[in-house]
Amino acid sequence: MSIYKGVFTDTALQNIRVMLEKIAMDDRVKLQFQPQADLLAPFIANANKQVDVVLGSLGKMKKPVAEVEWINACEIDDQACTNCTEGGNELSTNTKTYEIDICREVPFTVTEYPFLKNDFDFPMLVAQGFMKADMLLAEYFGDQSIAFLNTNKGVNALAPGTNRGCISGTDTYISAAYWNAELMGYFSRARSSNRFGNPYLLSGANLHESSIIANFNAGNSEGKGAQAMFGSMPIYFDEHTVDSVNTPTLITYMIQPGTYAVANKAYYNPTPIQYQEDKRWSMASKFIPGFEYDVHYSNTCASANGFPVHNFVVKLNAGIYINPEACDDNNTGILAFRCGDCP
Repeated sequence: MSIYKGVFTDTALQNIRVMLEKIAMDDRVKLQFQPQADLLAPFIANANKQVDVVLGSLGKMKKPVAEVEWINACEIDDQACTNCTEGGNELSTNTKTYEIDICREVPFTVTEYPFLKNDFDFPMLVAQGFMKADMLLAEYFGDQSIAFLNTNKGVNALAPGTNRGCISGTDTYISAAYWNAELMGYFSRARSSNRFGNPYLLSGANLHESSIIANFNAGNSEGKGAQAMFGSMPIYFDEHTVDSVNTPTLITYMIQPGTYAVANKAYYNPTPIQYQEDKRWSMASKFIPGFEYDVHYSNTCASANGFPVHNFVVKLNAGIYINPEACDDNNTGILAFRCGDCP
């Protein structure tokens, strides 16, 4: 495949896509591009699925926005019995429009000249550039997910107890000595007191080693109880993302599925579109489930020896949104538990 004289054909792109698949199947090569963002799969899987990205209007400009639909049952209440009075406040589904406000890009450049005299070819280099861009954008979106959780924390309705810790604002403090399998009993009580249905836990280092040891000891009679405790609620660990965003604080989140929505928008189709000297297309993320990126391509004659230079930009457009119809402003569906003593 030739890319000389600055030509970037659809065949060249197809060869790059084939190389991407080869990289994805090669565990040794893929290892250097694996993002440290284990939270992405459960975070997206537990989001509200009623999301449409449409051309809407925010302010004076028309641009793609996310329309998110939630059920509103907050206005229903009980009352004293009445004689033959029927009907009441109406259940509704409410749609709220949000801006797609997360934008991040990874640019990189490939010069043709080196390929005249080395053992690597153009598709391999560009494919690795795309893989690295995907890794960086996945890690960035993971960081944004934790920032979103921190912004939308609710207030815990169940105090941990005077010996265990306390509640201060939207944080529940639990002393380090209590972070073991038995803490799952408290989390179960917190689930009920906060009216969570089937929440999951998202944690960094908190409980991670205890959970691993419990699995190792599951075959021992004395270890079955700890494993059963950890199995009482889905729990996902991502030490890199959760702890790096919150450093030096160690936080574990309890999250009710469907309490937030996630949107992603790629503006172009997988088939490249020519815009004068530019080409643009979309590519699927291998690391963020269901996400797509836009790719912008152009070339210039910018190298010292006159060979073409190929420029790529991989762009992420996305958004994360909290349920706007929560019946209790203090109950957002997200709780944060900190490892540490009361302030």
